[in-house]
Amino acid sequence: MTKDEAIAHAKAFADKQGWVWREPVDAETYRRWFIGSIRWRVVSNHGSLGGNARVEIEDSTGEIVKGNYIPR
Repeated sequence: MTKDEAIAHAKAFADKQGWVWREPVDAETYRRWFIGSIRWRVVSNHGSLGGNARVEIEDSTGEIVKGNYIPR
């Protein structure tokens, strides 16, 4: 999964949940416990307190592992 694909997937999930999606968006990969599978962590409205959609995506399957919205 590319960075753009992860962002598009996270945005589609947020839209489905009815969450507000604001720019700028930050997306980065990480491994759980240094040995686990790779996941994408995507955060909308990056750098702001509140109004953030946070979505974690399993890189190999595209499965949404976690998602939440932090309102203002």
